[in-house]
Formats: sequence, structure tokens, C-alpha cells
Amino acid sequence: MDIMGSRTSNALAMKRKVIQIGESTQLVSLPRQWALKNGVKKGDEMEIEENGSKLVLMCHRNMEPSKVTVDATGLDRDSLMFFIRALYKNGHDDITVMFKKKECENQRLGTKVPVLDVIRQEVSRLNGLEVFTQKADHCVIRTISEDTMKVFETMLRRIFLLAGEAIGEMIDGLEKGDPMLLSGIQGKHDLVTKFVSYCQRLLNKSTTFNYARTSLLYLVLDCIDAMMDFVKYNARVALDWDKNASITARGTRVQPLAKTPDASSATMENRPSAETIEICRIIHSAYTECYALFYTFDIVKIASLNQRRHTLLQKIEAAQRSVKKRDLAFITNMEQVADYILRITNARVSLEFI
Repeated sequence: MDIMGSRTSNALAMKRKVIQIGESTQLVSLPRQWALKNGVKKGDEMEIEENGSKLVLMCHRNMEPSKVTVDATGLDRDSLMFFIRALYKNGHDDITVMFKKKECENQRLGTKVPVLDVIRQEVSRLNGLEVFTQKADHCVIRTISEDTMKVFETMLRRIFLLAGEAIGEMIDGLEKGDPMLLSGIQGKHDLVTKFVSYCQRLLNKSTTFNYARTSLLYLVLDCIDAMMDFVKYNARVALDWDKNASITARGTRVQPLAKTPDASSATMENRPSAETIEICRIIHSAYTECYALFYTFDIVKIASLNQRRHTLLQKIEAAQRSVKKRDLAFITNMEQVADYILRITNARVSLEFI
């Protein structure tokens, strides 16, 4: 199946007669109002894309870069990062961020960090974006590359694969007690975030794709992004099991640590229960099957995914009565991952019948 599907327009349908010029050339006139609206002039080049019985015609005007200025004063670290990411996804090419305070709060660690450091960190995660100007009270962020939908499908498949790899490496890290494997999940999370943000930016800037299909693809990307957050949180939870700290389901330390051991040190002493590992494996298998369904639609796969989910919920209910308290946060996060897999599956069904 073509995931992007057919391109459609919200414009009113109209008829045009074909004009025969010689033996091999046929002409169709452009609607006058459309040509005026899009600034089409004699000698302009048009792009025509064949799509079955349809031809999609596009003109490329020199569009002015989309600019926006925002005041980020008072935002904490995470809110500031999400704020910049949202502006990027919306398709803005020139972003000026104003701030009255030089530092913002990192609520997870309970510390203050420089605002410019947070901005630079987030910009490094966004494809084609760079910090151009840095001042005491503001900075200017601009895109340095042209956005193109040609890379969308390749990048979407890469996102699916990276997320699957991250879940697999989390399970391997837990079974082997390998902190290096668990620490590496942060890097995969950041890469998925970078690709997801760029794909969503492409969808937002596109003016020719079917609205319903675009919305569903945007939802799928959101689900994978959120799912990777929970995989990242679980890696943090597992790494902190060997430390004397109280951890929430999102890997936030309730009690600060006096010392953080090197992730490359010996294997972890404290590991999750066999029940927790089994739950992770069921979810990994469900994700792998969901990925296969996404690219090869099959009713049988949908039934199989539903059966896996039923089995998973039974395992989770039983584990909640038997595992240690520390495993519960881990299982709670994985249940969220399972919910996002269900949402991706539902979106894929909708995509099939648009």
C-alpha cells in the first residue's frame, strides 16, 4: 500500500476541454482565478505528478520564510524544549525566542540550567535547524535546509525500526543487567524525536496531501514519539534500581543521589522479575507485528494483535499482585506502550479505507 495515498484538493471540481495541438500535444487551460491567486505567469515552470487517473499540478512560488517571535520567560527546561519543538513542527523557518531570565528550572533534577543551553540542546535535535544569533535576552533560530516530502516515507520506516530496536535493547539490557545497553536508549530516543519532529513538520507544511490521511499519519508519529518516552523512562528506572533513590514511573528521583555510578561499570545487581521481562517481550512482539501490519495490511494480523493484547492484560493483572513494588512503575510504563501500539493499529485500519 502507498502509505501517503492519493493527493486531493479542497477546491471545487471543474471541467476543461482538451485542445489538440498537432499529433502528439494536448493542452488543458488553467483556471483563471487559480492562476491569479498563485501568481502564475507566462514562462513559469509547473510540476505535474501522475497518480493513477489523476494529475496533480503544483506551482512553486518563492514563499517568504515563516517567522515568529515568542516570549519564553517563566518556562521550565522541558516546557521550553517542547515550545521550540512545537514551533518547528508548525513549519516556522525563523524563530526568535525572547527571555528575561538567563536560567530556567530543570524540574526533574531540581536544578537551574542556562536558557541558551536548553535552546541549543533542543535545536540540535531538530533536523535542519540552527541557532543563528545569541544575545543576553534573546536568540534567533533558523532553518538552513529545504524541506522535502521525498524523504518522508524513508524516514517514517526508520522511525518504526529505531523504536523496535530500542524496546529490544531495553529487554536485553534488563536480562543481562547491562547498564551500557540501557544508557544507549537515550540516544535512540533523541534520534526518534528528531525524525518524528521533522516528519510532522513536513506534514504541516504540505498543502497537497489528503487531510484525513495526513492527520492519521501525524497521530501515528505522535504515538511512536510518546511510546519512546516510556521506553526511555523505563531505562532510567532500571538504571536507578542499583542506586539508593526512590523513583517515580517516569524515572524522576524523589531523593537526590550523592553519587551516580558510571554506566560502563559492572553488571547491575538488581534486575526486574521474570514476569516483568515476559510482559516486555509480549509488548515487543506486538510492536513488531504492528510494524508488519502497517506496511502490509492483513486482517489476520489485526486479530493476532488483539489476542496478544488480551494475553498481555491478563499477565499485567497477575503481575500486579505478585511482583515487587519497584517493578510496578516499570509495568505501568509498558502498559502505556501497549496502548500506543493499539492506537497505531487503529490508525492503520483507518488509513486502509480512506
